[in-house]
Amino acid sequence: MIILEPCAGLGNRILATATAYDLARKYGHKLTVLWSTDGAVGAPYEAVFEPPENIKIIPTTNLGYHSKPFLRGKSDLLRLYYRKKCGIFLDRDEINQKRMTKRQDEIEQMISEYKYVYLKSWCEIEPIHNTDLFAVIKPSGEVLKLGKPVFDRIGENTFGMHIRRTDHEEAIKRSPLELFVRKAAEILESDAANTIFLATDDLEVEKEMKGRFQEKIICQKEKIMDRNSVAGIRSGFVDMLALSKCREIYGSYGSTFSLIASYLGGNDLYVMDQLQETV
Repeated sequence: MIILEPCAGLGNRILATATAYDLARKYGHKLTVLWSTDGAVGAPYEAVFEPPENIKIIPTTNLGYHSKPFLRGKSDLLRLYYRKKCGIFLDRDEINQKRMTKRQDEIEQMISEYKYVYLKSWCEIEPIHNTDLFAVIKPSGEVLKLGKPVFDRIGENTFGMHIRRTDHEEAIKRSPLELFVRKAAEILESDAANTIFLATDDLEVEKEMKGRFQEKIICQKEKIMDRNSVAGIRSGFVDMLALSKCREIYGSYGSTFSLIASYLGGNDLYVMDQLQETV
């Protein structure tokens, strides 16, 4: 059995869950996911995704004892129980270190040798050679209903842009707005695109892009930018799914969000980085 505790933001959790499931299938393990509601993802799994048939989802929380005392206490005991039960426990730093040094095969070997393995991760558990493994991530009916108005506006010549701001210093520094403005003007003037779907966590950026390119910019209407709520996480996932439906994606440096969108849609991702000639 593989026990997975995915952490950090929505994109990070999708990375961890999909790759853990792929490894579980490969070695005949069952996968149990301890999905936590916290300040990074304030929604239970089933509020955002269709519950998968072959994955057991257990709701937990990392919120403080003052707000969710019973659930937090139960969650801590549950995590402790599974860690003691497992022969191997790898935390997020260890998994990331193996990823960075290209030693993820060591994780796979542990999974093949041990009956119970506990993994806590915000990144992929195995190298991603085939994006088909992300097929296990399916949006809930509520997410599809919420996203339909914007999905219906995305055509074969709609390009996607993800401009990450607010909480991501590297994205702000290395992927400034000017790069996206220049690229948007270039693809619209060349007739490669007739519309651009824009996903951003900054209303001022949305206003700026709409002011420059008018009706050429498609955005999710009445988007909720709140990671602490079900509505906010659903809204964020709609943006990710909309990007996945675009012809190409131009994303922000260091952001998992646009990376996962490209995995879900199988479309090309180009990172806008002023320190490198990537596009």
